[in-house]
Amino acid sequence: MLLATSLFSCAKETVNKYLPYTSENTGDALTNAATHYIGEYFGGGVIYWLDTTGEHGLVASVADIGFTSWRNGTFVVTGAKGTAIGTSASNTRKIIRIQGRTGNYAALLCAEYSNDGYSDWFLPSVDELNALFIQKNLLGGVWGDGYWSSTENARHFAWYQYFVDGYQNFFLKSNNVSVRAIRYF
Repeated sequence: MLLATSLFSCAKETVNKYLPYTSENTGDALTNAATHYIGEYFGGGVIYWLDTTGEHGLVASVADIGFTSWRNGTFVVTGAKGTAIGTSASNTRKIIRIQGRTGNYAALLCAEYSNDGYSDWFLPSVDELNALFIQKNLLGGVWGDGYWSSTENARHFAWYQYFVDGYQNFFLKSNNVSVRAIRYF
């Protein structure tokens, strides 16, 4: 069984995600069924980041879901400090727990978003947002100038990314900025 696991792992690492999936280019047709690629429409959006297995990753909504502020009326500290890939769910829940389930602010728009039967969307962390920026040309569509992340900087500021050149900085939470929802698969 260890040998089979090793062969399975090697086959996955050699898959060229831009070629059609056949046993000729992977050596294992069974491996192909679970492998995804950047730019694939899947899970209610478009895949823009994959882990090393190619089986799990991040999906972005195909369009912006709003243009709004990060805060819900007042400046508060939410504790949404996660920056890494995989921290947006926790950040989004912290923001909503502190700011409430009413209003029209970035994290709540993402949490209430639903598409193709998927309703588990989040506001991306700053690193997840950067991964989205890196792949934006492969994903197509229309992009705003800048996007909110779920990563808080301080009481009055949260991180955003300018999608014209990739510049990241913190921005006043009361400013209106584009919002793009993401989800894990």
